[in-house]
Amino acid sequence: MPTLVSTTDNTKLAENIRIGLTNAQRQGVVDALAALITDHESWIRSLREHVRTVEDDLRDIGTTDFLPDLIRQHEMDAWMLRSSLDHPGHPAS
Repeated sequence: MPTLVSTTDNTKLAENIRIGLTNAQRQGVVDALAALITDHESWIRSLREHVRTVEDDLRDIGTTDFLPDLIRQHEMDAWMLRSSLDHPGHPAS
């Protein structure tokens, strides 16, 4: 599964948002990143809550095996987005 934001894209994002954007535009980027982080964290919580149901009640071995990988991917995507907000070139820094 491809990641939402790769390390290379993350660096480019930080460089692009500090060049030629107004403060309002930069805040829009920060707000969009924060919304994406919130969405990923919501998916992580929801997926974790449903792992046991899929495993115990539905006895769906394939999905049970798939869910931890999906959770890890959302965790990584959220981490990458959070790190872009902490990047020294980011307007929120």
